[in-house]
Amino acid sequence: MEGFAEFTRAEGDVWLRYHEQGELVLDSGQRLHATRSFLFRALNEGFSVHFDDERASLFQEVCVTRVETLLIGQADHQCLEDRYSSVYEFSQDGTFSILHAVRGPRKDYISRTSFRRARE
Repeated sequence: MEGFAEFTRAEGDVWLRYHEQGELVLDSGQRLHATRSFLFRALNEGFSVHFDDERASLFQEVCVTRVETLLIGQADHQCLEDRYSSVYEFSQDGTFSILHAVRGPRKDYISRTSFRRARE
């Protein structure tokens, strides 16, 4: 998928809303428009990620540590029988990436997403 993502303030200064939109091109050539939103909240040792729904239910609590020049966060989420194991990696230059390894009876894939600031 290629597209754009942005963070905006939501619900006062407590939450950041993350919204992404883009176009996903399947191996068959079929093009799909995709969107997704989450809510982020700061924690003492990292941040939490919540589904952007009426309950703001928890997706992951990410504990962040410094590894040389990077900030690395790791978290898991159990969704019924499927498990999401995630790594968040933040670089000093402002780029970051998220890797979700998803395993279970209904899902078996790895999603890698790289983010960089859009040119103005």
